[in-house]
Formats: sequence, C-alpha cells, structure tokens
Amino acid sequence: MSVLWCGNFSKLPFEPSMNTRLDLPELLAESETALWQAAAGDERRRAHAAAQATNDHRMYQLWRHRHERLMRPVAHADGRFGQPAALRAIGVRLVERAALVDYVRRHHITGRARDLLIMGFQGQRNPRRALLDEHRDYVLAVSSEVCVAHLLGQLGDLLGGRLLSEYGASYAESFATFCKRMQAGDAVAARADIPLAPQARRLQGLLSGTAFF
Repeated sequence: MSVLWCGNFSKLPFEPSMNTRLDLPELLAESETALWQAAAGDERRRAHAAAQATNDHRMYQLWRHRHERLMRPVAHADGRFGQPAALRAIGVRLVERAALVDYVRRHHITGRARDLLIMGFQGQRNPRRALLDEHRDYVLAVSSEVCVAHLLGQLGDLLGGRLLSEYGASYAESFATFCKRMQAGDAVAARADIPLAPQARRLQGLLSGTAFF
C-alpha cells in the first residue's frame, strides 16, 4: 500500500486517494446514519452501545450534543489531510475513554472489585453514581467511535480506520496490565498515566500527531 507523508502532518501516514471534505451538517448526518446502522448491526460491542444510545431519548440527545462538539473542529480542519487527522485523534481519545468498561466486561469483573476499580478512575465514593457515570460515558464514546470509523471511510482514509482498530487492541492490553497493577495496589488510577507498550505508543503517535492541537 502506498502511503503519503505530507507537510505538517509528517508524523501521520495517509493514503494518497483522499480528496473528500465534509461540512458540519454532512458530518452529523453521516454520523447519525452510521449510529443507526450500527444499532442494527452484528458487531456485538458497537451494536449494544449504539442501541442503548438510540433507544433512550435522553441518551440520544446527549450523544448528539457531545458528538457535535467533537465534530466542530473536524468541520473546520484545514488542508487535504486536516479532517482525517482530526478524526484519527478523536478516535484515539474515544478508544481510551471506553477502555475501562471494555476491561471490566472482558475480564468479568463484578461486585465490589468492579465498584472499587470504577470508583478509582471516577474519583467518586458513591459506587452507584460512579457506575452509572462510567456506563453513560462508555455508551457515548463507543457510539461516537462507530461514527469516526464510518467518517474515515467516507473520507477515503481506510488506513486510519485500520490503525485505530490496531490501536484499540494494543491499548486494551496496556490498560489491562495497568488495571491489574491497580487492583493489586501497585498503581493509582489516572487514564492519562497509563503506561503504553511500545506498539501502542507507536500507534498512538501515528494517529495523534500534534499538528492540529
């Protein structure tokens, strides 16, 4: 696969076929289409989150509000690679935001152990409130993650979509290692301080860059 390295985005590999731009109404319309399709799809993780977002009016309105905030900088991103670069960086943040609930589900952590872990990341002492807040933010993050993957495809950045998928798997491994240390009392919860394995760090750098922050 040919990859173009270009200008201020020298840290971000792109496929040279991308030539589409989407304005804010188009970004939002494409996102809503992607979310409803995901809710009816067969990818279990995304379908479950998308269904929760679309089946609850309050959750749906909250998702629309937050997702529009995410998409505004994308709509104003400059240059041929500005929009894909912005979407890739948003995708990284969404993967990281969803990691805690993914970890809890994947490792079947329940009861007091789950409550303590989530309260540690939330910084709350009320286990019910912490669990509800984390679940809400997880649904919102995965719902927007669905849309980012779809929008990257619409913009022709298939490579970005693949890199995000790889980053999700690599980050999950680093996050699981950190959570196990935290549960053993060897680490303090802070999403910003998750030590990344070399592969996850490399992918994060490729996807995030610094040009538009």
